Amino acid sequence: MQSHTIHSSSTSYTRRSAVGILGSLLAGTHLGLGAGSKSERIKVALCFDGSKSHAKLKDVVNFGGELTRLSGLPAKFTMYANSTYWHTGGLGTPDIGYGGTEKEIARRVQLTQNILDAGHEMGSHTVRHCNGKEWSLKQWDTELCEFDEDVAERFRDQSGAPYKCTGFRAPYLAINDNLYKALKKNNYTYDFSPVGSPVEFRHGILTVSVPSWKRDNGKYTISMDYNWQDDKMSNAEVSAQLHRELSNPVILLSMHFADYTAPGTTKSYYDLVKDFCREGARDRRFEFITMKTYTDELRKEMKSPRRAMSSRRRR
Repeated sequence: MQSHTIHSSSTSYTRRSAVGILGSLLAGTHLGLGAGSKSERIKVALCFDGSKSHAKLKDVVNFGGELTRLSGLPAKFTMYANSTYWHTGGLGTPDIGYGGTEKEIARRVQLTQNILDAGHEMGSHTVRHCNGKEWSLKQWDTELCEFDEDVAERFRDQSGAPYKCTGFRAPYLAINDNLYKALKKNNYTYDFSPVGSPVEFRHGILTVSVPSWKRDNGKYTISMDYNWQDDKMSNAEVSAQLHRELSNPVILLSMHFADYTAPGTTKSYYDLVKDFCREGARDRRFEFITMKTYTDELRKEMKSPRRAMSSRRRR
């Protein structure tokens, strides 16, 4: 994984030091089996882009339950949803189409609520999954407002209040400055879209870079299943890269609701990642956290005067 610089108003960190700080903050915060003070668990944030497949929606809940049993700690994931899948039509021409019949949509909404009831996080992947790299502030604001209204109309958080997403992932990872102004205006707190850029505050929004891996051939790939397929990575190579991540206190993994596969195989990258997660859960090495948990703790530490003073002394 590349080492990226992390900036705040008072200090700067490399990405490795930031995840190290978070690992220290979260270690020992649970009293579950195997989570003693002698060993620090690796924090894994498993994220999904998309929200259409009924089977994958059910699997998020089922796999979370499986990892909870294996690890002895609650396992929570993050899903970045597109609200076009809750409509039969009427939203123009979304890049990813619509949600099918009313019956299919009703089932999808219920399965999504099951995810929220289980304590997983939902973030915004916009309504239509269009490329917003050249969008104006008004275009971003309109899209975010429409998405938030779709969510509040259909979903409830665990307290029974209308659900409000605070995390964002841009379609095609396409971002611009207007996005962050719109995210701030609409009460979002973080974005998990930039690649190879600093982890920093942009207009008050904490931006976390999607990790990139240096491959054995010297080239880089994004830690995301779509890119693994696009770069024709074998299951063996992806598995080796995943195990190299074990040297990090926090592992960020990005999957899609569509299943991508390596050339010449029928086993999806998602199945490969599931095996990796099961292995770490059985060994009581992993704790599975949402991106909201990750960014909330990182934000607190980046704003901490104590940590800033310590960082300045080290320099």
